[in-house]
Amino acid sequence: MRQGRIVGVGDVRGFSGAGTETIDAGGGLITPGFIDAHVHPVTGGLKLARCSLYDADDADEALAKVADYSQLHPDPDWIWGGGWSLAWFEGGTPSAQALDRVTGNRPAMLYARDGHGVWVNSAALERAGVTEDTADPSDGRIERYPDGSPQGTLHEGAMAFVERVVPPFTATDWDQALWAGQAYLLACGITGWQDADVQPEQEAAYLTVAGRGQLVANVVGALWWERERGLEQIEDLLARRARMAPGYRPTAVKLMLDGIAENFTAAMLEPYRNRDGQPTGGIDFIDGDLLKTIVERLDRLGFQCHFHAIGSRAVRHALDALATLQTGSDRRHHIAHLQVVDPDDVPRFGRLGAIANCQPLWACNEPQMTELTLPFLGASSAANQYPFAEIAQGGGPLAMGSDWPVSTADVYEQVDVAVTRTHPDFRERPPLGPDQSLTLSQALKAFTAGSARVNRTEAERGRIAVGMIADLVVADRNPFQNRPVAGTKVRHTIVGGVPVFSAS
Repeated sequence: MRQGRIVGVGDVRGFSGAGTETIDAGGGLITPGFIDAHVHPVTGGLKLARCSLYDADDADEALAKVADYSQLHPDPDWIWGGGWSLAWFEGGTPSAQALDRVTGNRPAMLYARDGHGVWVNSAALERAGVTEDTADPSDGRIERYPDGSPQGTLHEGAMAFVERVVPPFTATDWDQALWAGQAYLLACGITGWQDADVQPEQEAAYLTVAGRGQLVANVVGALWWERERGLEQIEDLLARRARMAPGYRPTAVKLMLDGIAENFTAAMLEPYRNRDGQPTGGIDFIDGDLLKTIVERLDRLGFQCHFHAIGSRAVRHALDALATLQTGSDRRHHIAHLQVVDPDDVPRFGRLGAIANCQPLWACNEPQMTELTLPFLGASSAANQYPFAEIAQGGGPLAMGSDWPVSTADVYEQVDVAVTRTHPDFRERPPLGPDQSLTLSQALKAFTAGSARVNRTEAERGRIAVGMIADLVVADRNPFQNRPVAGTKVRHTIVGGVPVFSAS
């Protein structure tokens, strides 16, 4: 490597000289730097710095962590954080009363790992004025007891009731959150990413940190589309896109089309059942016809569309919108999550050039799938989850992202699931759609070259070749020769030829 670029591949002993630093891979695999096509570094870093439940294993441990945090941090007016799992609670809905016992009268708001719901205590509900008389918003739901009183879990748009009364974080808080998120991702071998939800305060952190030359990773920001507003917000997006900094380009727009299956807000073509046994089709956060207009306008202005689509109807609406674009558009529009895809829509990825932005860790029979998803899905939906292999076979381009902090940013753990369709902690369970397994080469390529294409950096990143920027990851072993893939650890991360993380 010289001046940040690769100058030789293979036997490179002739390239060494005075001042050369040598890293011995020790038989470990060397890959291009991983590029995470869907991740939330700033909010992830902020949650790590507050009341973090990400290391908890169950509800009891989560409550113990909240109690410890409350005692160790008595001064802040609110307890704020996240990381609880839906699978820890009956129906995926923790109660305010359970949280009251460890927080007292101090309001508390804790995000679920997936970010689609919050657990709040009675004091938070009182501060927000949420009662049995509060109507559900059009894009969310208040979980309720039979008498209509709020139970303590707020889904999707209902989170805003409490979010509006939480004291705002400072610019220093956001800067430190980006620092923490970047450090964590670099330790996972992630040298670039697309931030899937850049709000103005997070954007300010990127501009500040990048302006100081301290943004190590190469980042594309996906600016949040406010579904409460209309096309008039495009002028704001254009102004925000103009504010770039070294290593940070806010050139994408995040379009949230639906919620998640576990809380019955995923938009499905095939109706599924809620916990009361009533059929539901979920919620369209953006009307399908309006979406076509939005996407056409954004594409014409040079924005990349980054869709959140869990349910089959949401996926279809995204593909229908892309089908209206003029032939030759090369904005690298991509659809994230893809939990349920109707078989008729699978070949459309290849025909339209729509990039499948896969979160592989979820494609397995772990408790959230078997207890909170499969019992409620229709037969066709259950059989057509995460069809990564079929999309690839049909010519659909693949990229991969972790969605951290929703799930781990450990690339090798995610890739393991993509290959085996089983979770490392639940090997005894049958694979989820084993015919949708990817090869290890396919999965690693999606996390490198595939995601580089999403970020339009494939000319310089995502491959090991002469002239490419020297973003590299050294693993502790070779997963092609040592299975399982999960358990492979990152030993060194190199960005632009400079070591930025070492496990030692």
